[in-house]
Amino acid sequence: MRTVEAARRERLRWRKLWRERRALSLAAQRGTPIVKCIRANLMLPWLVERCQCRVLLVIRHPAPVVESRLRLGHRGAWDPEPVLNRYRQDECLHQLTRDRYREILSRPLGRVEALTLNWVIENQWPIEYARKAGVAVTFYEHLRASHHEWQRIVGAMDLDRAPSADLLAKPSQQASEGTAHVTSDGHVPSWKRRLTAEQLESIQRILDETGFGVYDTGDAMPRVDARSCGATQVTGRAQ
Repeated sequence: MRTVEAARRERLRWRKLWRERRALSLAAQRGTPIVKCIRANLMLPWLVERCQCRVLLVIRHPAPVVESRLRLGHRGAWDPEPVLNRYRQDECLHQLTRDRYREILSRPLGRVEALTLNWVIENQWPIEYARKAGVAVTFYEHLRASHHEWQRIVGAMDLDRAPSADLLAKPSQQASEGTAHVTSDGHVPSWKRRLTAEQLESIQRILDETGFGVYDTGDAMPRVDARSCGATQVTGRAQ
């Protein structure tokens, strides 16, 4: 409450909590919890092995992720440097990835490049390792575009049913209309309008240098099918 901006954010959090209180109360009564964690990608094999969790890895195009973090990264939030510094010193990471990122981590990077490299490190190896680890993979863009993808995920996670069509149509906190893919009428995703040509080039440069061909800044949809990346069936109790 020391600044007007901080007080405003706190007020919005409490308003959101009040609006969602009934749904949250019902969700808290689940016998088996579903946990969302956006910073656990490099822990997925450990979670499967040690905790016997069913894990779903949801991948989203790096460009809108970077754009969002640039836009929301005020007062040090989403600062990529502390994370990159940990990766620079993590010999286990370099061993697992066969020094794939060691050279690029050794040189100065602009903010867009650093955010993109963080995204690549936290998604490239997990995607490659998913099938061996028993992790189901899906792409955010496919979930928004097709109900069939939800049916595949319901089977992989051993859930009773997919979310209702009304719930799926409701935008998430991070999403806005038109951000997922270019429609038949040529609608351009909002992240393409918000990012400059130079920023898009920086993102693509990191994707090319790390050999990450799943996404491209020229295309809003992934270039592979999720079924070719992750396990379609996993074992253990749902979490």
